[in-house]
Amino acid sequence: MTRTLLMTGATGALGVPLLVELLRASEFGRVIVLVRGEPASLRAALLRESPGLDLGALNPLTAELGSASAPAALATLAKVDCVIHAAACTKFRASLAQLTTANVEGTRQILAWAAAQRLPPRVLHFSTTCVAGQRTGEIAESPLPEEAGFVNDYERTKWQAEQLVAASPLRPEIIRLATVIGSARDGHLQRPGAFHTTLRWLHAGLLPMVPGDESTRLDLLPTELLTGFVPRLLAHAPEPGGLYHVSCGAHGLPLGELLNFVAQKFATRNAAWRSGQILAPVLATRAAFEDFRASIVKSRDFLFNQVFESVDSFLPELFYPKHYATARAEGVWGGPWPRPDWREWIGKVVDYALDTDFGRQETPLHPR
Repeated sequence: MTRTLLMTGATGALGVPLLVELLRASEFGRVIVLVRGEPASLRAALLRESPGLDLGALNPLTAELGSASAPAALATLAKVDCVIHAAACTKFRASLAQLTTANVEGTRQILAWAAAQRLPPRVLHFSTTCVAGQRTGEIAESPLPEEAGFVNDYERTKWQAEQLVAASPLRPEIIRLATVIGSARDGHLQRPGAFHTTLRWLHAGLLPMVPGDESTRLDLLPTELLTGFVPRLLAHAPEPGGLYHVSCGAHGLPLGELLNFVAQKFATRNAAWRSGQILAPVLATRAAFEDFRASIVKSRDFLFNQVFESVDSFLPELFYPKHYATARAEGVWGGPWPRPDWREWIGKVVDYALDTDFGRQETPLHPR
């Protein structure tokens, strides 16, 4: 019997490589994907990711979650066996209204539709480790019913979406995902994110200070960990209310070493870095970073204020050190996460960022 998957967020930075893996696996004979734009653009993105991929199971459905028209579009669907809800607005500087529409109302619509089905589907909800907000220490693979403060409204609205999921009678499974920054194979990412924005400003010498100290760790992941985890989870029997951290856990990347490594990579390709005209940023205490913020605002320098506004929506997260328990997720994986040499992988991410002007070009500017 043909099984049907409904996926949201397929056109996103992580949706494309994940959808490629799901189509390759052929577990679902019919894969319905919600798209906001032309289906042709999704097909083109999938074939760029995996030339020759069989798209026979792909069934795009034009709909924008969170909009008033979305429930009518969802109502045309029937006999869906599984839902992967990965759609979200991930722009940290988006308005609260935009983030609420995409992250909260979109989730509400998916849950309402799924609960109304005669045979409700299995639902996997993509969340983020950012829902922990200003908590510190170890974060368990369990619900976070109480607010603890947030660095930005993206964190807040994703936490609110989790509350809807936790309250649903469907008892969906939740995947809390750390920051995916690019492929371990070649460093590429479908769409740049906050990490790539930070790299851009670092490369230009416009970010001389970063909050944190030598003990600060970054929870960064290669794309392949996500695309390998989801098919494994689908192969397991559903665990109602199960919650999984796809995260580095206690093995985050050391911030100081990472910054020095990136500086060395920049120096191999940029004369200003080689000559010492641009230096690696210093690690700053909270007080020093606050003073730096005040000096930038006082200077009224347009470019520096633009840069600071860009990174100030997420860099303060580093003031709240935490790590995420991963035992349940690694149990699904079948053992400890693979841990490739981070320097080799990050080197590929940095090279790809430079080759594509930090994601602003679809193809490399200077193929190596």
